[in-house]
Amino acid sequence: MDWALILNVTFVGIIIVFFSLILLSFVVYLYPKLLKVKNTVAPAVPVKESEAVSAVMVASVQDDDADEITAVIAAAIEAFGGTSYTSKVTVKSIRRVDSKNPVWNSTGRLEALN
Repeated sequence: MDWALILNVTFVGIIIVFFSLILLSFVVYLYPKLLKVKNTVAPAVPVKESEAVSAVMVASVQDDDADEITAVIAAAIEAFGGTSYTSKVTVKSIRRVDSKNPVWNSTGRLEALN
C-alpha cells in the first residue's frame, strides 16, 4: 500500500469539496446583486390596542353541547391571542361551514388521529 498516495487523494478531495462549497456560497451571496432582485415585502401595520377586537367564529354547532363548544372556542381564541387583548375578544356567532373535502378524506384524517 502506498500511504502517500492515499493521503494525497484524501486531502485533494477535501480541498476540492471545501473550495466548491466556498464558491457556491459566493454564488448564493451574489445572486440577488447580479439579477437585481428586490425585496418587496410590505411593512407591517401597527395595531392600536384601544380598538376592540371582535372575532366571528365560523363553525357549526347542531347538538345539545352548544354552550360548552362555544366556551371552548372562545378559550382557544384567547389562548391563541395571548393576554394582550383577551378582554376585547367577543365570539358573536358559531356556524358550520360545509367541508369541501370528501367524506373518505375526513374519515381518514380522523382515523389517523386516533
